[in-house]
Amino acid sequence: MNQIKIVTGSQASLSPELAEQFNVTVIPYYLNYPNSSIKEGVDIKTEDFYKTLEDIDSLPTSSPPSVGDIQAVLSSLSKENSEIIIFTLSAKYSQMYNSCQQAVQNGGHSNVYVVDSGGATAYQAMMVIMASKMAMEGHSVDSIMENISRFQNYSDEFLVFNTLKYLAKGGRIGKVQAFLGSVISIKPVIIHRDGISTPFTKVRTNKQALKEIITEMKRKISTTDTSIDVIVQGIGMDEWLEEVEKALYSEFNIRTLWRSRFSAITSIHTGPGAWSLCYTTL
Repeated sequence: MNQIKIVTGSQASLSPELAEQFNVTVIPYYLNYPNSSIKEGVDIKTEDFYKTLEDIDSLPTSSPPSVGDIQAVLSSLSKENSEIIIFTLSAKYSQMYNSCQQAVQNGGHSNVYVVDSGGATAYQAMMVIMASKMAMEGHSVDSIMENISRFQNYSDEFLVFNTLKYLAKGGRIGKVQAFLGSVISIKPVIIHRDGISTPFTKVRTNKQALKEIITEMKRKISTTDTSIDVIVQGIGMDEWLEEVEKALYSEFNIRTLWRSRFSAITSIHTGPGAWSLCYTTL
């Protein structure tokens, strides 16, 4: 029997390759259309969903896994794992955390721990990777939970949007703001801290965004000798993410750098051309 199993939702945007590498079980979110609901990564590949992003008027809504979905996963995993840790999207963004708590209670799973990541996308994925690495190294649940409780003090995620219209469609910002942003070609950059997204800066190009992000990282990281782990994500942004990676390697002492992609659920709100970066000094 395995000691500890790490679980998260597909919204974390952990690629199948990274999920396999770190032995993470990913519970799919739903894409809801007028006449059907499908599971991301199960009924449609994330990369195939990207092709529909340009038609913003026909995009589906999204919803987290049901309590029943989560219970089924926990019941299956409990047969082969002594303890399970589930990392969820910030409870300020989604019902996933509450649904997981209910699934644990309904199933009487005393060996399951639910963690509100306090973030999203790369932030949540990085937290999952850190916990998974510790589990694979034989650390206890208590040790993993203690380390994760310190995560927000040593980590940040920056998310860069190419357009604001997808956030506006989802009701995340006002339509006037979205219109103004598109007219003057502004790329807003947000940062995940304390469980919510807050404005960081506004720029006109990805290069300007990266420059601002690197400046902030240098401000937060104590010395140039400090080792950091990084994960970068995006949608069809491979060439640009290669530039990001080169810049990071030239400016910081990179311990490990992973590349992933946004989940279909995340891409509904970010739209094409968005990218994110999360680092940790833990």
